[in-house]
Amino acid sequence: MAQTSGPVVSTRTLNRTLLHRQLLLERSAMPPLQAVEYLVGLQAQLPLDPYTALWSRLDGFDPMVLSGHVARREAVRLVVMRGTLHLVTAEDARVLSPRMAPTLAKVFGGTAWGRQVRDLPSGEYEAFRGDARALLKSQPMTAAQLAKGMEERWSQIPEQARRSMTYILPVAQITPRGEWGKTLQPTWANLDDWLGKPLRKPIPLANLVRRYLAVFGPASVADFQNWSRLPAMRETFEGMRQQLRTYRSETGRELFDLPDAELVPEDVPAPVRFLPTYDNVVLGHDDRSRIVPPRHGKNAFITEDRNVGSVLVDGFVRACWTVSTTKKQATLAVETLAPTSKVEQRQIEAAGRALLAFAHPETAHEVTFRPYTGPPARPAR
Repeated sequence: MAQTSGPVVSTRTLNRTLLHRQLLLERSAMPPLQAVEYLVGLQAQLPLDPYTALWSRLDGFDPMVLSGHVARREAVRLVVMRGTLHLVTAEDARVLSPRMAPTLAKVFGGTAWGRQVRDLPSGEYEAFRGDARALLKSQPMTAAQLAKGMEERWSQIPEQARRSMTYILPVAQITPRGEWGKTLQPTWANLDDWLGKPLRKPIPLANLVRRYLAVFGPASVADFQNWSRLPAMRETFEGMRQQLRTYRSETGRELFDLPDAELVPEDVPAPVRFLPTYDNVVLGHDDRSRIVPPRHGKNAFITEDRNVGSVLVDGFVRACWTVSTTKKQATLAVETLAPTSKVEQRQIEAAGRALLAFAHPETAHEVTFRPYTGPPARPAR
């Protein structure tokens, strides 16, 4: 393996560079569908989180424009990077799904309920997948409906495995879930049927690395593997070494970047930004110190028993947030990880009220503050 080389880049420079590439230093005029493609998808485990993510990134963002792309199947929600739901463009879905399929199948086969499927003889394994595809071709189904439909022939397979076909089949979670202001219990269809187009060859790894670095770089091999869950990527990066620029982090990690990509000076101001739950800007690196202060731990807010977003102050995660609503009022509760100045609190409140005006325009608004005390206690069992 080549020796670590390149100049040292400060954590704050990495922070400002990441925010710039993620459209979080200044809101962009980029159209929503183009932004979804540029960002290599948006976390979408919570169906409407992509709207908050783009509101924080795009100037004058209209949620109905993105919703129209989702309704027209130009953007689609499916399980790809890290085995989690993302909103990606239809064209990206056709190449990302085949690329991630082996990793997702490995995740599925490593679970207690998936091992019995993994260990089927190859012919039976394909028959199992084929039966599920045939059922979904007849009509979209919830996981429970799919498990029930598979039960007669495959009763020996655990129900949880029959419910979890999203890991071993290319499927989409269909609308109206994912459209602005609409909902539906999670319902699945074959991805190619939903898009009306066949899947394509997997995106070449080198292309995916370049796209990742364009919005997350400079980054290490471990960072890319954390973002994608694709294993053993060192060989790919080494093969691209002559096409990339290298740096070192303050902790000595080797970082790769596109050769013509610029770094942003660490003293560039960073505005307050509200990010949705599981935003990729927080999850996109193995070493998250460029955006999550190390004292808060790598998995700050990630293992919560509730869905919380994060608040960036001076470019770093300094608080989390939730919204509660009644018929008359939407209340945004900000929980600070560290003391905030009066100026910072005013900035957070102003940004929070703007978010409420975007997401809950028909109600009164309130922003509250309190110190973060950790996730709620798990109920006794």
